[in-house]
Amino acid sequence: MPADWIQTFTRRKFYPTAPRVEDVDIFDIAHALARICRFTGHIDPAYTVAEHSIHCALILAELGHSPKIQLAGLLHDASEAYLCDVSRPVKRDPCMAGYRTAEARLEAVIYQAFGLPFERMPPEVKEVDNMLCGWEARDLLPGGPLDGWAKAPDGAPKIVPVGDPKIIKAEYLEVFCGLLG
Repeated sequence: MPADWIQTFTRRKFYPTAPRVEDVDIFDIAHALARICRFTGHIDPAYTVAEHSIHCALILAELGHSPKIQLAGLLHDASEAYLCDVSRPVKRDPCMAGYRTAEARLEAVIYQAFGLPFERMPPEVKEVDNMLCGWEARDLLPGGPLDGWAKAPDGAPKIVPVGDPKIIKAEYLEVFCGLLG
């Protein structure tokens, strides 16, 4: 086991670069994601990764996808609870290959911890994730996205952030429990 670990909200030692299924805890994930702001904080009002993930799961449900795909949608950014969020331009840089490897390893462990048969984000989830990014940019970036880099789907209702991390955490856990039946 590597020497470097983080202490989680539930007082676990978590090794982000050598994750173990038994160390993954939905309460740690919900707590952390309810406090991490999307768009590296360059939005107003604050809108969290947990809120984004909840929307992703709900949209997948509206599109008729299975509970497993919906759960994958809820958990698609769960690695950020242990690694933090890195913006797409930085994450895609060749010097970030190690981060991408750690993220992929952690994503597979998280999916395994919750009984999902995926090692990577399913394409249906990625599609909704990308669509939701445009929707969020339209509503939360001051003045909307520059140069039209993000598009919201036609007729998409306005994203309205909840704001209170305790409420967001509770909603995330409620959606999670609902998907596990």
